[in-house]
Amino acid sequence: MRFSTVAGALVSILSLGACSSPTPPSPDVAQGDAADAATSDMVAPDASDDVSQPDASPPVPASIAHCTFEPMPSTARAGTMVTEGSVRAGASEVVIEMPVGTVLGGYQGRSSRTRAVDMRDVPSADVFMPSVGIETRPMAKALAITGGDETVVLLSLDLPLNYDTIVSDVERALGAEFNGKVIVGTNHSHGSPGQFTANPVISLGLGRFQRRMYQRVIDASVQAAREALMARVDARVGFAHDGMFDPMDRVSRDRRPENDAMAGGRRKDRDLYVLRVEARDGTALAMVNVFGVHGTVLGDSNALMTTEVTGAIERAVEETFDRRVVVMHLQGAAGDVSPSGDGMIDCSGVTGNVQCSDFARIEAVGRAARDSIRAAWDRAGASMRETLSIESVTRSVSLGPDWSTFAVRDGARRLEYAPFRRNRLPDGMIFGAMGAVLSPVDEFNAPHGAGLCGGDNGPLVPTAALPGVSMLRPYRSCIDVQRGSIFVLGVGNIPEERSPFCASTRTQVTAMRIGDLMLATLPGEPVTLLADALRARSPMPPERTVVIGYAQGHVGYLLTPEDWLQGGYEPNINLWGPLEGEYLVEQTAALMTLANTAMREDAAMGAAPRLPSPMSRPDTLAPPEMAMGAGTVPASVPAEVFVRGRRAIARAQPATSVPRMGLATFVWLGDDPQRQNARVRLERESAPMSGVFAPVLRRSGRAVSDQDLLLTWTPFPLRAVAGQARSHYWAVEWQAVTPQGTSGLEAIEDRAGVALGRYRFHVEGAGWTLDSEPFSVVAGALSVSAARSGTSFTVSAGYEARDGWRLIAPSGAQNRRVALRQGPVRVTFEMDMGAPRSEMVMALSATGTTTIDLGMQADRVRRIVVRDRFDNEGAATP
Repeated sequence: MRFSTVAGALVSILSLGACSSPTPPSPDVAQGDAADAATSDMVAPDASDDVSQPDASPPVPASIAHCTFEPMPSTARAGTMVTEGSVRAGASEVVIEMPVGTVLGGYQGRSSRTRAVDMRDVPSADVFMPSVGIETRPMAKALAITGGDETVVLLSLDLPLNYDTIVSDVERALGAEFNGKVIVGTNHSHGSPGQFTANPVISLGLGRFQRRMYQRVIDASVQAAREALMARVDARVGFAHDGMFDPMDRVSRDRRPENDAMAGGRRKDRDLYVLRVEARDGTALAMVNVFGVHGTVLGDSNALMTTEVTGAIERAVEETFDRRVVVMHLQGAAGDVSPSGDGMIDCSGVTGNVQCSDFARIEAVGRAARDSIRAAWDRAGASMRETLSIESVTRSVSLGPDWSTFAVRDGARRLEYAPFRRNRLPDGMIFGAMGAVLSPVDEFNAPHGAGLCGGDNGPLVPTAALPGVSMLRPYRSCIDVQRGSIFVLGVGNIPEERSPFCASTRTQVTAMRIGDLMLATLPGEPVTLLADALRARSPMPPERTVVIGYAQGHVGYLLTPEDWLQGGYEPNINLWGPLEGEYLVEQTAALMTLANTAMREDAAMGAAPRLPSPMSRPDTLAPPEMAMGAGTVPASVPAEVFVRGRRAIARAQPATSVPRMGLATFVWLGDDPQRQNARVRLERESAPMSGVFAPVLRRSGRAVSDQDLLLTWTPFPLRAVAGQARSHYWAVEWQAVTPQGTSGLEAIEDRAGVALGRYRFHVEGAGWTLDSEPFSVVAGALSVSAARSGTSFTVSAGYEARDGWRLIAPSGAQNRRVALRQGPVRVTFEMDMGAPRSEMVMALSATGTTTIDLGMQADRVRRIVVRDRFDNEGAATP
């Protein structure tokens, strides 16, 4: 997650309203989880904190008596023997119905509306920037696997981060037989909806908690899990590992230079794991792929819900199958891994937040990952098993404020914190003569935790500095939670809580063994070296130990002590200092040992009491607004209605004729998204002028809706007026290119070949449906130029889709002229003086050009016409 704008916000607060603007986030430097907010509690420092006053009384951890916890339930079937038995499996996918207007999570920069697209009134978003539409809807995907008498559920949620009680609420809904048998992972898209976490630290990057949003996450998760359980059939499971995934960094890249010396050079998560699940007859059911990559192609100005690169990876792989297969991406060691991608949308010259978003690059990442993942699936087919033994254990573990909790390693290598005491000064020595970390670690002296560490400069809140570290990087920038929270939580209007924050004192970890495959979770953003450390502690070989990050909870970035002490961005975002990451590795390793025994242990023994569900909190949001005219088409479109690029919409219905690569747009009156988001699909006429339309389907059988269609919503008037009902305008746009997964036209170079004919948009609302007027997709125009040299002509052809957002070429700016690279093309020379035209079929170079010598006919050439293989046409006069 990203938090660089906390700095700007704090500068503004501390300067008492001075006109300093928040620092914009770098597009490539991860800006931290909401853990940046980790700097706060609403208690001001007092005289007892004065380091000049010695205190001889024994140190005591800060009190958490204000916190409420619940007992960890016993692991289901604890005390029974683990037996091998027949495999049954089922899978499901369900939309998480988060309303448009919900704050998107992942960037603290959205905690202000100054970058919003307009001044619309969205009470649920509070002071945060509201979302305004959908590129891809967040999904809950579930895989249920039974081996013998044990059944486990893997859930992948399209959410920016996790929250600990999601897994406990899902287990509660499924029944006691699933205690300790559920893993919940999240995709870490920085464009997925937030407002579901009750952790005040995380809320600064995800928006203020709303019980209604949390309820929708739980509802979708439970529904997906139940459907997967109901769908189980006799099955078989296989597995493959690729230890050199993406060697050319086309999918992702290392973004943490601070640990290069420790890693032996630039190092990222190159471990790809693929779990293949199919019915006994060979019918594919589900695929789980695991590797690490941040979902950060788009920045904090993006206001359209998107599953980002991880969703693009799933969709690209889905369309390699001829049926609906549930493809789940679970995160690996993404903490120090950024996305790559070759295509892009050029937003130069764009002013204001008009949602010039780089969805093309997101798709490029998905395509770059697709073939390697599918190849691993194919290799997994060689090791399919029809019987398995399964064991799964989950444990709630303590974090702070007790410093002794974090003691790690044994013997001479033991590391621990010195007791937390504000009136104690450190010795100023971090490393010993041989470069080893000195213990006890006395520099991290934070009774309530500390955040924003790792920087080269002093703390943003000087009164919240840790004692005696002003010259010690990476501690010098740390902000004590208790002293700094009064400044930080106010940035996002986050409700006050007493510190230590209760949610920062607990998390949970899981180990799940499926046959000879070990799944191990970490509740945060593990960097590559930490994942290596966990695999090294596994009872299984590293190639059969799958580290799943962003799972079961979220505490921030997770690093080894040596890595944390190198400083940099990642230590910004955790609360319990350099030992927290390795402590959680050791806790997960202990569970891996339990999961590898012949008997099912009760992981609740020795567990800390866990966080209670926030479901008991009241729903503070007003009921959905009554929507005027829902299910109708307006006679005119107000200028305030927002679409990407802020284009003026002359009429609500689509243009009657839309050229390939062009845009079709439809506007209608719909529901308040708090009641229901609009659902739109693309339909095509089955036979010319028949009036019968059918959904356009992808190769997998899924209807064309998300990704190919952009959906936006505008309340009108923008600001609610008491006692006056508002209208809710919805708009959809489609760039007329082949949808991803078009059978026979799946290459990027095929995008200009979308089928001609009549299309329409089909809309579903709350109890109503609506169809747009039909529109015809016709051949598009090529951009053609020609230059003469002697008797030769150099002809250049390409496509121009300046209002587009889709990937139409392997690289370069997709909304500028792109070369026509895929041939052949027909080149026609039209002559003057009655001479017959000359036509020839030519191949083009990689730059979309060809040179033709016409000899004595050159002087007669009047016009040159180029047609591509789809009969799109353009002409030039030499």
